[in-house]
Amino acid sequence: MIRRQTGFAIFAGILLCFLSLDQAHSQATARHSDYSWEISLGGGYFLPAREGFREYYRGGPEVEIGGAYRVSRRMLLAIDVSYNHLWKKSWMRFTTFSFVPSIKLLLPGTPAAYFGAGLGLHRGALFFEDDTHIPSGTNPSRYINVSDKSYSKIGLGLEGYAGIRRFLSGKMFLELQASYSHTFLGDPDRGEHGNVGGVSGILKWGMVFGKY
Repeated sequence: MIRRQTGFAIFAGILLCFLSLDQAHSQATARHSDYSWEISLGGGYFLPAREGFREYYRGGPEVEIGGAYRVSRRMLLAIDVSYNHLWKKSWMRFTTFSFVPSIKLLLPGTPAAYFGAGLGLHRGALFFEDDTHIPSGTNPSRYINVSDKSYSKIGLGLEGYAGIRRFLSGKMFLELQASYSHTFLGDPDRGEHGNVGGVSGILKWGMVFGKY
């Protein structure tokens, strides 16, 4: 619990730093608001939202690759691909892979701040590291052969996010983003994954291209 609170405190501190930098450099940032494409690469931390899921898995690292195309002064069509590896509390480990198209909106008067939402595909994969004992009621134990060593399921998921961007020089930028996701990967009471979404904080590096 202390580790989780420390992580959120660090994230909040970095966000406040970005906000102060953006306010101090708003005029310089405005000249970067006429690009047409952007790409980014980021890494951060992911924390599952569902309490029952956290009984088996803590949070873990997240990596993300993204891109966006500008369709108006304040709107971009974005696609993000992310991967999470959750630290285990048991004899299993879990990874998620997501592909999420979204609409990204820039806030009026602050070109470096934004928010967005999307609907995409999510894949949850469970890997067994010990097949000698399976606790009763564990997610997939009633539906798969443990000798297969893994169980995966693909389904839809919703995601919302908000962030702030600071241009460095030329076309490069740093971005700090917080997001929340909710997945629909079956019913946990029937041995399926259910909601394996949660909260994440990501620091991104990216570049912009073209002229809007």
